[in-house]
Amino acid sequence: MNTFYKSIVSENFKIKRNMMFLALCFFPLAITLMYFILYNFTEIPNSNFWLYSIGNLYMFYPLLYPVILSFIAYVYVNLEIKNNFHKQIFCLPINPYKIYLAKCSVLFYYYTVSIIVAYISYIMSIYILGAYIPDIAESVGHYDSKHLIDALFLKTYIVLLPLVFMQYTISLILPKVWLPSSLALFLAIIGMLLYKNEYFYLLPQAALYKIAYIDLLHENIMIFDKVFTTSIIYSMLFIAIGFFAFKRSKNRIDS
Repeated sequence: MNTFYKSIVSENFKIKRNMMFLALCFFPLAITLMYFILYNFTEIPNSNFWLYSIGNLYMFYPLLYPVILSFIAYVYVNLEIKNNFHKQIFCLPINPYKIYLAKCSVLFYYYTVSIIVAYISYIMSIYILGAYIPDIAESVGHYDSKHLIDALFLKTYIVLLPLVFMQYTISLILPKVWLPSSLALFLAIIGMLLYKNEYFYLLPQAALYKIAYIDLLHENIMIFDKVFTTSIIYSMLFIAIGFFAFKRSKNRIDS
């Protein structure tokens, strides 16, 4: 356990100042701030401001999160290859699975921070706007929808989780920036087209769109359903595949 903790500290030290990881954490804050400013100069519709505002904000998440995660995975893998760290990793007196799990833990940590930043910044922006814009304060007080927002962010967190490990696995197998980013964008577009399909839950990107454009509008966001089960299975599957790709990456680099 001690070596595992040291591996996590070491991994975090390598990337804690990397701009892509900082972008992952704070890009939702930038989007929230953009809409915060916009609402100060636009007419607020006479409707449920919770659903109106999160509908605007959420347009960016199904597209940008997968793409940013793909760049994060590429940067993480390429950082070691570029600096010849990867060869040294397998020379350390530490079991490779501990090193690999440490890397997954670091990715999981930064991803979690990003979702927390997205949630807190959004909630705070609504209450701050309501403090000096009477129409927003009236709408927020009249429509009790915060529980839907809580469920939306929690469900989004679950659905995006397998994409973290999927993109990392792809980058380990084919460490080229164009492939993971192109695949992320392609699947996001496919998800936009298939979110009404009966088997939408098999594609996380489609599940994201369904949550926002069907479940949220019908005020019926379930946490424990087929999407939850599929996301957990995908996460475990990609973690397992990623470990074998991680071990094989040593041979690829040595050759």
